[in-house]
Amino acid sequence: VADANGLITNSNIIFDTRTYGVEIEAVVTPFDGFDIVATGMVQDPKIISVQTLTGLDARSSRGGEIPRTPRYQLTVEPAYSFEASGARVRVFTSMFAIGRRFQDFSNLSRLPAYASFDLGASVVTPSGFELRGVVSNVGDVVGLTEGNARAAALAFGPASNATVGRSIFGRNFTLSLTKRF
Repeated sequence: VADANGLITNSNIIFDTRTYGVEIEAVVTPFDGFDIVATGMVQDPKIISVQTLTGLDARSSRGGEIPRTPRYQLTVEPAYSFEASGARVRVFTSMFAIGRRFQDFSNLSRLPAYASFDLGASVVTPSGFELRGVVSNVGDVVGLTEGNARAAALAFGPASNATVGRSIFGRNFTLSLTKRF
C-alpha cells in the first residue's frame, strides 16, 4: 500500500473487486478446409474498496485496476487444412495480443501491452506419424507475462514500466514427431 507520502508500506489488506466485461469464443469456416478460431475478452477490472487490518489508509488502491488483469486479451488462429499424397496437412498462424496491466495494487508499475504471432504446419500420415513444426514469437517481441508486486517500491516516479518480471520466450522453433497407435 502507498501511504499518504507515496511510500510503500506493508499491511494486511482486504480488497473488494469488480470486473464487468465480455468474453468471446468463435469459430468461422468461410470455406472447406479454412477456419478461424478466435477467443478473447474485453473487461473493466476495478478495485472497489480496500480495508486494511492495521488502520493504514489504502486510498491509493481504491478505484485502481486489479493487478495483472488486462483490459483486453485476444487470440486469433486462422488455419488451412488439405490432403497431399494421402497425408493430412495443416498450416496455421496464431496471433495473440494482451493489454497493459499493472503489477501492483497501487498501479505504480506497468506491465506494457504486447502482441506476438506464431507460424506452424503439421503433416499427419496414414500410418499414424505426425510431423509438426512451429516458429513461436516470429517478430521476437519482448513482453512481460507477470511482474513482482513488490517491485513498485523500487520504481522512480508514478506509473513506470515494470523493472522486474517474467518475459515471454524470444523467437524459437519447435519440431516434433509423434506416432499414434
